[in-house]
Amino acid sequence: MAIHAALVREIGAIGRELPPDTTVRLTFEPGEAAQADFGAGPKLIDPATGELRRSWASVMRFAFLRHPYVEFV
Repeated sequence: MAIHAALVREIGAIGRELPPDTTVRLTFEPGEAAQADFGAGPKLIDPATGELRRSWASVMRFAFLRHPYVEFV
């Protein structure tokens, strides 16, 4: 939560310094970069037990393609 609050403050400060029409497009070569995240997903029924369980999502976005890959675990 502390990291999120710090990022919100910094991004807000950057937003006040830049004109509203400023855009920066990042370009990458194939295989050069990717972004990954992992977090809680929806509750789903476990087919083995019938129990409602929390799912987790692993997400990776390939920078060149700009397409996400999501896998629930």
